[in-house]
Amino acid sequence: MISLIALKAEDHYLRITTDGGSALILMKFDDALTTLNGYPGIQTHRSWWLAYSQLQHLKIITFSVSLQDGTKVPISRRRKKAVQLFVEEFKASNI
Repeated sequence: MISLIALKAEDHYLRITTDGGSALILMKFDDALTTLNGYPGIQTHRSWWLAYSQLQHLKIITFSVSLQDGTKVPISRRRKKAVQLFVEEFKASNI
């Protein structure tokens, strides 16, 4: 089964990254976020969404997450606390 890793807005397109590779599709970022409602993940920046699995190695000090392929995903200052809270709550609910 392929696991979703990240979404990234690129102009009018959406880059979908999975553990099987990535693809660029024509879709609004907001529409993708609506579709993912309930999937364990969070918007970390205005153009990035990450699955919870990628936040296990979170480096809040640098405001970024490093994906398995080395891609650096920014976490905006505005979303920093929400990302931290999401990680803490998700860990607590899955113990």
